[in-house]
Amino acid sequence: MFLLYHIDLYTFIVYIIFKEKEVAMQVSKNRVRTNISLDKEAKEEAKKIFEKYGLSLSEAVNIFLYQSVYSMGIPFKIGIPNQETIEAMKNVRKGNNLEEITLEQLEYEINHCLK
Repeated sequence: MFLLYHIDLYTFIVYIIFKEKEVAMQVSKNRVRTNISLDKEAKEEAKKIFEKYGLSLSEAVNIFLYQSVYSMGIPFKIGIPNQETIEAMKNVRKGNNLEEITLEQLEYEINHCLK
């Protein structure tokens, strides 16, 4: 007899992360201290996210390292923006070429123009 369990994606991801943590803790008895330079704001924001999963920054980095080894590469897709996108990002950062838009206008654009 088979039992089917319904779990949402969030629960599944949390389960995988804790399983990875468990595996990492069992495998990594030989630890080495290292120094890396990180963006201060990104580090603090990431630590808040990792805390929600019960992970330290060190544990999260170890999970990333193990996944890199398992996948023999970066364990997620990294996209490089084209020149048009780079220029658009620069303009936004400078506050150029911005316009106010209402929620109704945005919904209209989504429903009529992007299909």
